[in-house]
Amino acid sequence: MLVCLMNSKACSNPAVGLDNMSVDPYALIMCEGKTVRTPTLKDTRNPEWHSSALFFVRRPKKTHLVVQIWDRNDFCDSFLGQAKMTIDINNRTVVLSHQLMGRRRQHNENMPGAVTLEIACYHDLLAV
Repeated sequence: MLVCLMNSKACSNPAVGLDNMSVDPYALIMCEGKTVRTPTLKDTRNPEWHSSALFFVRRPKKTHLVVQIWDRNDFCDSFLGQAKMTIDINNRTVVLSHQLMGRRRQHNENMPGAVTLEIACYHDLLAV
């Protein structure tokens, strides 16, 4: 599975309560225990990464793709939201946009912003 994280829109840190402040976002793309980290972008609430991650999915029916958006800080990074989706090996490339959600006890709560992904899922990796 090839995942291209294209962008995230209107990220803000609800814990701070200052929606007009910019953030220094980065993303973690996770699948089956593997994690890929995007570069940190400075001073933006609408990051455009165009970063890719390649995962070899062994158990697509039991696995989720998780994209977390974080705000880089000097002492402790702040969680901004995540998108969690099932994996469908459908031999095609799709572009999906997902609302950011909370995590842990707030996993059902909408967070500010959305993330856009281009996902290519093929049985034959040479087709990508």
